[in-house]
Amino acid sequence: MRHKIPHFLTPPEAEKIRQGIGRREFFEEDIWPITEEVLKVADVQLGHPGYGEVQRLSRGHRWHVDTGNHSHMLWCRWSAQILLSPPEDFEGGGLYFRDSEEPVDEHCALLVYSSDQEHMIKVHRGDRRVLVMFFK
Repeated sequence: MRHKIPHFLTPPEAEKIRQGIGRREFFEEDIWPITEEVLKVADVQLGHPGYGEVQRLSRGHRWHVDTGNHSHMLWCRWSAQILLSPPEDFEGGGLYFRDSEEPVDEHCALLVYSSDQEHMIKVHRGDRRVLVMFFK
């Protein structure tokens, strides 16, 4: 299952979230509307071991599933992400699923998908920040 909501955040909302790198809690004031939408489209559990994180990985991420290619996140059932950086802030990047020829992520869009879907992030230059969320 894959569910995409274009323009879920406004650019100012995305900018506020992207100001920090690192862990975010599902119940934080600026994260809660995202969590609430995920709850509408997927049967998720909130709390440990699930988590959210603002990431900036310029090296990208090879093909993987969110349960972990080495079974280190077997608890993960659903994932969500929002590209927080506007396209003029970076070159490259992009989230690709095995069945997608074009990147499926776009600035401020919410993407919710089952964790068994193989995907990758291309290498990028610049300041590409993404909120990723992993749910049990």
